[in-house]
Amino acid sequence: MTKRPVTIKDIAKIAKVHDSTVSRALSNDPNISDKTKKRILGIAKELKYQRNDLAKSLRDRKTRIIGLVISDILNPFYTEVTRAIEDQAQAKGYNLMLCNSDYNPRKERNYLSLLMGKQVDGILIFPVLGKDNNLKLLRESNIPYVLMDTCPQDFHANYVYTDQKTGAYDAVTYLIERGHKDIVLYTGPKGLTSSSIQMELGYCQALTENNIKIKKKLIYSTVLSEKDHLEGTTRALLEKQKDLKFTAILCISDIFAKSVYECAQQMGIRIPDELSVIGYDDTYICPNLNPPLTSVSQLKYSIGQEAVDVLLKEIKAGQNWQYQTIKFTPKIVERGSVIQLKK
Repeated sequence: MTKRPVTIKDIAKIAKVHDSTVSRALSNDPNISDKTKKRILGIAKELKYQRNDLAKSLRDRKTRIIGLVISDILNPFYTEVTRAIEDQAQAKGYNLMLCNSDYNPRKERNYLSLLMGKQVDGILIFPVLGKDNNLKLLRESNIPYVLMDTCPQDFHANYVYTDQKTGAYDAVTYLIERGHKDIVLYTGPKGLTSSSIQMELGYCQALTENNIKIKKKLIYSTVLSEKDHLEGTTRALLEKQKDLKFTAILCISDIFAKSVYECAQQMGIRIPDELSVIGYDDTYICPNLNPPLTSVSQLKYSIGQEAVDVLLKEIKAGQNWQYQTIKFTPKIVERGSVIQLKK
């Protein structure tokens, strides 16, 4: 015969106190004396009491779970931000449910439906598209949420993101100051992520301000999550170097930059002597490449912490909440992948 679980009533009976006193002691209520709390916790331990989180969540209408939808679990940028989110959530008494969309809108929608069905208290999401039916679904769910790594568009929501336009502008200006004029912008598919759109705006602004003609052939795109396709697209790009005469590449991520390194080595193209490269995100990949990769740094840990804080504030505020936009400013971390061209 299966033994029934120990309940709060069982502990209260032995401790000769009210059920509510046991409940408050188990919740570490400061209004319960240390002596009473110690006695109740001792009894609970002796009886091998296990807290029923499901029952508590039904009573409180809170699961203490946050859903997180990231775009690519293999990208170290998302790994580092996820770590910050988990650390901050745990510190605030919440658990994390992680979902990976692989930049696939259908997969993203399935995960959003899953999280809503689990009645999570809030959702953090790196949206595949800047504005689409998935975000409308999220808004109509009445679940608090924060959009991450996407620039505010015509969509009323919480945003925590890095100013990608400024990041690209600074990186291209950095290259121009070192004598480069024919610069490739290597991004993901146009319109797929707002990061690609914002980086292109910054790229074009830097060229225009320096009286350098914008060449559409130097704005190069690929899919984001398929390694074989990325390698093929990178190789095709480098094969065009002689015809397009570009001397530098700004990549949308360090993953893209790593692909450039690998293909360049296979093709006998020397970095930075024959091709300068700048990555984006400044992940742990950068110092381990040869030469170490110059990259545009995002404050990944701060982004994750801030996103959790904004979400929890909305959860607490409820209908009185006013949406917030938190924007971080990137900076260039210099290493050894960019060369000064001779004048």
